[in-house]
Amino acid sequence: MATSGVRLKGFVELGTAIAKLPIEIQDKVARRSVSSGAAVIRNIAVAKAPKSNSSGKISGVNITSGNLKRSIYIRRVKETSLMAEYEVAVRAPKRVNAKQKATGKVGAYYWRFVEFGTSKMGARPFMRLAATSGKGDAADTIKSVLGNGIVAAAAKLGASSQ
Repeated sequence: MATSGVRLKGFVELGTAIAKLPIEIQDKVARRSVSSGAAVIRNIAVAKAPKSNSSGKISGVNITSGNLKRSIYIRRVKETSLMAEYEVAVRAPKRVNAKQKATGKVGAYYWRFVEFGTSKMGARPFMRLAATSGKGDAADTIKSVLGNGIVAAAAKLGASSQ
């Protein structure tokens, strides 16, 4: 399984400023900023994910058009003070129940075939492209939301202490 991550460096000033805030506010600000960055990657992945022209069946399961795009989500993986980690992934259950088969609203377990290709189908990458093309925008979003969050939290603390 291919994984990709974004590590941000050079945020010394922001780190110093956020360290002056109480821990619970630090967590909220960090969580909000990193989830905003992950949303940028998710939105790019959704835009780049191929959409079939019609509904069809894969291995006897009805698949509705747009199922792959709907299955892309953000999940919080790890969180500590000054660190929040999110992943952008595709909902891909190992088992599909009868109701899901009938409605066609199943997780996109076939996303790997689309992303990496098969012996009979060429690769149509969308997750890797989203990660590489969205890194800069995600970092800018994280920096902006983090800076604004620190300023807002500091102002709120200043107002409540008076």
